[in-house]
Amino acid sequence: RRSSDLMLMLSGLALWSLTRPGITAEDSAVRILQAIGFAGGGPGFVVPLGLFLAGVSVTAGLYRLIPRWIMILGLVVASGCELASFSIIFWIASWCIPFGRFLSVVWMIAVAICLPSRIPAKAAAPFSTAA
Repeated sequence: RRSSDLMLMLSGLALWSLTRPGITAEDSAVRILQAIGFAGGGPGFVVPLGLFLAGVSVTAGLYRLIPRWIMILGLVVASGCELASFSIIFWIASWCIPFGRFLSVVWMIAVAICLPSRIPAKAAAPFSTAA
């Protein structure tokens, strides 16, 4: 999550720079700052978010700490987040950015509701054969 926060900060600073006096007179500077703002706040945010969603979904799902449907939802949203990386090359892929952002909030709320507050002392590993 730290890399996502850094990318949002980069995006905010790039867009804030557009408000400085004299910047708008330079067309190339405006375009560069807009591109940095989009890259940081768009794919730069949701791609690491997708890795976070996938990691938590798989880990919590295999240990049966969350229901299977939440694990699958997390993996679907994570896939959408990772597809957002193509928005740097293909503009049509930018539809994956709001998909990942908004559905990740739904997923996080579902995980917060379903995740147990305590884990039993004898929690078995997901693939253990011990009884």
